[in-house]
Amino acid sequence: MAAFDYRASDQGGSLHQGVETASDLQSAARALRSRGLTPIVLTPSSLAVKSEEAVEADSASRTRFIFNRADTISAAQTLRLTSELSVLLHAGLPLVPVFTIQIATA
Repeated sequence: MAAFDYRASDQGGSLHQGVETASDLQSAARALRSRGLTPIVLTPSSLAVKSEEAVEADSASRTRFIFNRADTISAAQTLRLTSELSVLLHAGLPLVPVFTIQIATA
């Protein structure tokens, strides 16, 4: 069995992350979907098992990293973000899940 780091969204738009143990990537994705989660990012884990505290620490450090580089956003990145926001909003998604998806894929 292999471990896979994931970020996934539930039907309410809440973001979940953790480690899924499965035989392969497709099995891990199926396991997440069976729990009502839609995988956004699913990658092989460098560690066999992460504790819940480690996952929260990773999340906090990623959040700080995103905010620290806010002053280096280029015009091309701004255009990409607004274009993707437009597509998701025109598809009928509510605003909060749209931003959650954008943050998760940043």
